[in-house]
Amino acid sequence: MDSGAVVAWTLVFGWIGALIAIRKSRPQEVLGRDTFLRVPVRVSSEALPKLVRMRRQKKLKAILRETPIYAELLDEFPEATVEVMRTAPW
Repeated sequence: MDSGAVVAWTLVFGWIGALIAIRKSRPQEVLGRDTFLRVPVRVSSEALPKLVRMRRQKKLKAILRETPIYAELLDEFPEATVEVMRTAPW
């Protein structure tokens, strides 16, 4: 292959490589990465109705933080939203 052909191929495929490199260097936006976890918490039958009606995230998180593993989870994910399931998943 002569040097002119090599230069021509380099120019043709060089642009493709440059476009790929530019595309990969842009910051990627990640959408749809919500994670849902169901975690068991023992609640008395008398306290359950009150807990189900509770909407304040601060109070719900405070209740969960009483269990050390849930406190660690909330420390790792401080923006988490806590919801009370009305029925057991099993």
